[in-house]
Order: sequence, then structure tokens, then C-alpha cells
Amino acid sequence: MIVFIVERGGKEELLKISRLPFVFGKENADFSDPSMEEEHFVIVGFTENEIVGTARAEVFVNGEKLKGELHVRLNDELEIGNVKLTLVQVDPEDIEVEEQKLESLSQPTQFLNIDETDIAYLKFLSGPEAGKILELDHSGVIGRDPSVEYVIEDPYISRKQAKIYVLGDKYEIEDLGGKNPLIVNGKVVKGRKELHSGDEIQMGKTRALFINPREKPESEILKSRGVPRWIYGLILLMILALAGLGSAFYFYQKNQTYTSYINLAQGTLGSLSLYETTQEKVKELKSALDYLNKAEKIKPSEKVASLKEITQKYLEAWTHVLNAENLAKEGKVAGAISELEKTRGVLIDKETGDDDPYVLRLYDNLLKVALVQESYIKAKKLFESGKPDEALQILDIALRRVPDHPQLVELRNIIEESKKSRKKITQEEAKKRLAMLRKIKPRQKARKESTPPQEGPMDLTPKLDISVPKPEEMNLETAPSERISLESKLDYVINLKRAYEIEHDLDKTIRLATQALQDNPNNSIAKTYRELARREKKARAYEKRGDYKRALSEWRTILRLDPRNKWAHEAITRLSIYE
Repeated sequence: MIVFIVERGGKEELLKISRLPFVFGKENADFSDPSMEEEHFVIVGFTENEIVGTARAEVFVNGEKLKGELHVRLNDELEIGNVKLTLVQVDPEDIEVEEQKLESLSQPTQFLNIDETDIAYLKFLSGPEAGKILELDHSGVIGRDPSVEYVIEDPYISRKQAKIYVLGDKYEIEDLGGKNPLIVNGKVVKGRKELHSGDEIQMGKTRALFINPREKPESEILKSRGVPRWIYGLILLMILALAGLGSAFYFYQKNQTYTSYINLAQGTLGSLSLYETTQEKVKELKSALDYLNKAEKIKPSEKVASLKEITQKYLEAWTHVLNAENLAKEGKVAGAISELEKTRGVLIDKETGDDDPYVLRLYDNLLKVALVQESYIKAKKLFESGKPDEALQILDIALRRVPDHPQLVELRNIIEESKKSRKKITQEEAKKRLAMLRKIKPRQKARKESTPPQEGPMDLTPKLDISVPKPEEMNLETAPSERISLESKLDYVINLKRAYEIEHDLDKTIRLATQALQDNPNNSIAKTYRELARREKKARAYEKRGDYKRALSEWRTILRLDPRNKWAHEAITRLSIYE
């Protein structure tokens, strides 16, 4: 069967042709119109994707004036006189060809109102294509890329947004994994979903109604949605005279806009993990909050208030992460750590129920960098003041977290050599070796351990330098104790090390670390011990209630922060059978 959409006199109809040849002309033709010549155009043949015809008078194909033998392909526009036809289907199995002279041709022509078509289509309700209809006569990809089967001119739609499957009377849609979410009836689609007549599809700024006339025609769907189809034309003609009807349409539009704003906000929250960078997440959350503010102005409700609260919470948290990234790029590690600590308990991974993995890795990396730098400075000052044993204790803690870090190892070697009575280095030699520490670069292994795995294009590796700061001028002679104040006592370091590594009392470790942080909020040693104890408590709690997957995740986080942690190694070995 050959199917055309016919536009004539401002009205659209379907023309179905099942027999050839078929004549378009002025009188006594299979399709007649006063604007045509006698036997103006005759269809004489076909293939799977086109028809072959003879134009005995001038016709236009896609705006080009032609005459004689010509080929019209699917979706081409054919103009004969004042009639415009669009070829939408060629089905060779349903076409009969009769060997007769053109003068004697006469056959029935099947006309149907456009409402009676059995081809499913999308009716665009909003967006750049609003008011248009897109027929879905075959399987194909929807997107803004010109190469796809169904092109939608919407800059907010992915190049390849989704795929439509035409399976007889059944239609399905599949999300192709673009940056922008595919939303059907207010819910984000992941994977493949069957479509039913009346489903509302949202892609970018475009909102469309899926109509399958075989299942339920458009007229019934519009009635069920509360607005008869004819009301639009009536409003355009009588809006000034019929103020009541105009008011009803106005409130309907407001309700549709209200629903659209909520759907856009929910779509953003549901697809937040698809955005690659923190900056994109913050931008989209701001847009979602703007949609909810607009919806609240239209109609305040508990649903809008609840969504606003969630969106604001996520926006504040991801803004803290963005601040942390910027501070880290500037080398302000302590400030970056403080920003990330404000997100604790807010950014939770939906699959695991734990902290967001990217934020967690970034925090561990920053903490490790801060520990290396702070331990180096404290150990050097203690060594200068004649306290090599206390300096070695500080270095031992740091080297547990960053094993074989060359700068810290070299400082430890200098201190140990200075303690040996038979091979005591001179002050001048120590100065020279300490001055060279900055030139020693961490090996590639150490760099990898201190860099968070990337979940987006952002690369913090060059910004989070794990090497030590520039050494200050050193004096190896014993200095007054006032010069190092807290460093000379080291009570909190000894107590924390004993509580965690010897007694292994997690609650005591957290309490001592918290007390130390009250005196100095940027104390990286106290923060490290507190983080280790907190993580281990969570891991043991998960393991106790049989949630071995999340327990393993916590133990691996501990191992990333403390590669020599014996409890983490034992737990991972013990629980690996549950993977």
C-alpha cells in the first residue's frame, strides 16, 4: 500500500493507494482536483522506499520543478496544482499492478481523516517543535544529530537521545545513555520501556504526547486529560468574547507549566550521577531549584517544598565540593578538607548507601597530602630542637599512610644517622641534605596512591602535590622549648597512636582526636586517626548485620588511607569470599 498525507484547502487527509497505475488529474481521474491538468501525474511503479511516476505537466518535488519521469522517496513533498502530498509509506505486498491503458483507468481511492490513521506518532506539547507531529512508522533513533532517523531541533536533547522500537502493534523506547535524561510520565527511564498511548515523554526542553491510534486515539486521550481537542481553536476564535473559556484554558496551561517544572526538577535529581563534573552538577541543581521556585509561585504545595529542601541540600553540598576542588588547585589543602567535611552524611551513593565515592576519594587524597606536609614540618622542627626520637614518631605515623615516600624516608635517614654515635653527621652535612629534600620527587606509585580515581574530566594530580613544602633554614643546635610549643610535648600523638594501633580502642581514638581538633581544627594527624576509627566502626557494624558488600567497601577505604592497616588486610581476606 502507498500512503500519502494530503494537504488541501487547509485540511489534512490520508490517501491510501493499493492499485497501480494511479492517476492525478482534473476530471475522471483516480484523484481529481480543479487545480490539476488532465492526467497531470501518474504513478506507474514502486520500490520499497520510493514510487515511480510520469508528470505530463509540471509538478514540484521538495520545491524543485520537474516534468517527465521522476522518483518520489519516503518523506518527500510532492505538489500537484494546489494539492500538497507527503509520501509516508510504500508497502509492495499490498499493491496490485494492472496492465491497462491510462485512458480507461478508474479505481476506488481510500481517503481517511488524519485522526483515523493507524500510524503511531508524537504530538509535541512544548519546546522548539511545539504543535508539530512526528510519525513513528519505523524503528529509529531520536536526537538532535542530523544523521538520526527522527531529528528534533532542541539544543537540550542529546545527539542520540533515545531509540524507538516498532514491533508490530507494540512500541518501546530505550534511553541511549546521553548526558540528558529521558523521562516518561515523570520518571527517568534507564534501559528500555514499553510505550502506551497517552504516555508523556520529556527530553531536554521538549515535552511530547505518544499516540498509538490502534490502542487509544488522540481524541480519547485529550478528553481523559481534561481538555477537548476542539477547545484550542475555539479559544483562538472567541477568547475575547468567551472570557470564561479563556480563563479555563489559562489555568490549564498554568497547571501544565507547573507539572512541567516539577518534572524537570525531578529529572535533574534523578540523573545527577550522569553529569561528569562537579561544576555541571552545581549548574543543573541551580536550574532545578529555579524550576521549583517558579512552580512554587504558581501553586505552593508540600511536594514542591520537599523537593526544594532536597535540592537545596544537594546544591549546598556540591558547592562545598566545588569550593574544595578550587582550593586544592590553589594548594590550600586544609581549607579544601574543611569544605569536604561539610558534605558528610549528605552526598550518599544510591547504590551502596555510603558516601559519594568521588567525594570520599578526594577527601582521602587531601588528607594524605596534608598529613605528609604537616608531618614533615613538625618532624623537622623537633629534629632542629634536639628531639630526634619525637621527630621519628611523627615520621613513623606519616610513613604508615604513605609508605616509602622518598622525602620523608630521606628525612628519617638523616635523623637516624645523627643518632648514631659512631657515625654522627655534622651540622653542615645535615643542612645540606635537608636543603636537598625538595628536589626529591615522589615515585609514580606514591603519586597514584595520593590521586583520587577520576569520575570526570577534572584532573587534580598536578594541584595536589604530595611532596613536602620548601625547607626552612635549619639550626641543629638545641633551641629553647618555646620555639616548638605543642610539638615538644607530643602527648596527643602518643596517646592517639597507643589508642588506635596498640589498644585498638576505636571510641577512645575518636574522643582523643576530637579533643586534639578542638585545639587545632587543621590537625591532619588527628583527622587521619579519627577518619580511620570512624570508618572501621562502620565496617564492623555492616559486617555484624551481614552486609558484607558495604563492609568490604569501608575496609578498602581504610586501606586506601592506611596501606599497612593490619585490621583492614585481615577483614578483606576474611570477607572476599562474599564478593
